[in-house]
Amino acid sequence: MQFIKKMVLGASLVMMTCGLQANEAVKELQQKLQTLSGFSAQFSQKVTDSQGKVVQTTQGQVDIVQPNKFRWQTYEPNENLLVSDGQSVWFFDPFVEQVSIYNYISLVDSNPILLLLQPTSDAWQAYEISKVTDKTYRIKAKSQEQQIDYVDLAFSATDQVTALNIKDRQNQLSEYSFTAFNLRNSSDYAANYFKFAIEDGIEVDDQR
Repeated sequence: MQFIKKMVLGASLVMMTCGLQANEAVKELQQKLQTLSGFSAQFSQKVTDSQGKVVQTTQGQVDIVQPNKFRWQTYEPNENLLVSDGQSVWFFDPFVEQVSIYNYISLVDSNPILLLLQPTSDAWQAYEISKVTDKTYRIKAKSQEQQIDYVDLAFSATDQVTALNIKDRQNQLSEYSFTAFNLRNSSDYAANYFKFAIEDGIEVDDQR
C-alpha cells in the first residue's frame, strides 16, 4: 500500500510540474507576441509530404499588425495572396482569377497561426503550449478535429521571429524561414494595405 501511495504521489507531482511548465510556456509566448505589435519579413517556404519528399518551395513576404491585420503574399510560380483587415479575410489566386472571402472570426478557432495576432484571445484555450527548445514554442491543437496538428514558432535571442513550422493531420510539414525582419505598426502602412481591391474580371466566392 505504501508503494502505491508513493506512485500516486509521484505521478501527481509530475502532473503538477507539467502543468506549471505549460502555464509558464503560455505566459512566455504571449509576452513575446505582445511585444511584437507588428512586423514585416521575407520568407522562404518548403513543404514536405508524409514521406519527407519536398513537394513545393516558394518565396514571399508577410506583414502583421495586431490585432487581426495581416498580409501574406507568395511569389511566382506559386503566387497567391492572403490578406485580412480584421473583419474579412481574402484569399486571391491569380492563376484562376478568383478571390474567396471569409469572416475573420470564423477562422480564428480553426487556425492557430491567427493566435499570433491575438496574444490575449480566449482562442488560446483550445491549444496546448509547450517549449520544444529554449527559443521554440509548440502550439498544439487539443481537438483531433483540427486540420492543423501543431505549429512551432521559433525566436532569435532578440525575440525576432525566425521560423514557423506547420504540421497538418496528413503529416504534411510546411517550414517557413524568415529574414529581413522589421518591427512595424499600423502607421507604417497605407490605409487600404490590409484590404483586397476586387478588380473587374475577378470571380468572387463570398463565404461570409
